[in-house]
Amino acid sequence: MNKENLRKNFIAKRLLLNQTDYEQHSQMVCNRLFALFNFEQFSCVHLFLPILKQKELDTFKIVRRLAREYPHVKTVVPVSQVHRPIMESAVYTPQTVLGYNQWGIPEPEQPQWVAPEHIDMILVPLLAFDQHGHRVGYGKGYYDRYIERLPSSCTIVGLSLFAPVPSIQDVGPFDKPLQYCITPFETHSFKR
Repeated sequence: MNKENLRKNFIAKRLLLNQTDYEQHSQMVCNRLFALFNFEQFSCVHLFLPILKQKELDTFKIVRRLAREYPHVKTVVPVSQVHRPIMESAVYTPQTVLGYNQWGIPEPEQPQWVAPEHIDMILVPLLAFDQHGHRVGYGKGYYDRYIERLPSSCTIVGLSLFAPVPSIQDVGPFDKPLQYCITPFETHSFKR
């Protein structure tokens, strides 16, 4: 399938999840993430904040667990520039006051910026991914451009509510592959 069809199919599939399954699957992904990685070795983790009404994977569960169990880890979240496809990272704590951008994405109202070179793990949103580690997002390229700016040692992890598709037909030269993708029932490794 191509990206456009995958986007439509997986947005619809996500919205069909009942609330109980959605919450359980988000928790299962969170549990798998913490079972896979020892967060003692990370100092700065970038993660996306979900649009809950769109049933994006609930990463607030991850934020709370990081703050509780790994207080040394700085958590940063994306802040997008509306008129240009550029994203920056800002510190996020449970006390951070959030606003919403034009797409309904939660963002810190008074961002404290963190440079990409300080990030050693990034948790990437996606609608679908394939068995080769390629992902389909919303199509604006924010994350592909941002990953380009990260240190080569940064761990790139996708988080998905669903299993992979066999392959994405129209992967482009600027698409950045994942190193791992975690679903409620499996962990996929694509480390090259």
